[in-house]
Amino acid sequence: MLIQQIKLFNILIEKQLNWLYLSYGKCFVMCCSVAFYSFVLVLIKRV
Repeated sequence: MLIQQIKLFNILIEKQLNWLYLSYGKCFVMCCSVAFYSFVLVLIKRV
């Protein structure tokens, strides 16, 4: 019984993670790209 509940819980978590990834994945990648780009610009300005 406990093992079945854990498996069901894992499936729910995986579905939620997939939904979060689809929803926020692109936004997260864009934010990382912008942050990295601005960081590189700051390094270039310092040199």
